[in-house]
Amino acid sequence: MINRNVIIGVRLTQKEYEYLCKKAKQDPDTRYKNGDKNLSGYIRNYVLKGAGYGDIHIRKEIENMAYQIRKIGVNINQATRKINSGYGTAKAVSELQADMAHLTKSFDEFIDKITLEGGTLWQ
Repeated sequence: MINRNVIIGVRLTQKEYEYLCKKAKQDPDTRYKNGDKNLSGYIRNYVLKGAGYGDIHIRKEIENMAYQIRKIGVNINQATRKINSGYGTAKAVSELQADMAHLTKSFDEFIDKITLEGGTLWQ
């Protein structure tokens, strides 16, 4: 997780604030996992992206890939336990291979996306 500890104050009219809240609520890239709006994330993304700083989509891709890797790690642990206890099957091995193929494909697509867009991770 990124440690954001610098606070910047911005003054807005009520109308401007309501407009930004509405836009933040509609933006799927900056919403919290529970679906609520993330006004700070929306403003940060809009300002930094406009200034050429980085791309939130790349960060989301990295977070998704890390999640997929953790899931595969859990699957490997479960399959290993089953195999070591004598309950393992060929199905468990094929599921692991399918997970690894999916991860490899996702990783390759991610690398292509970064390369094609000339994307940069955050600096």
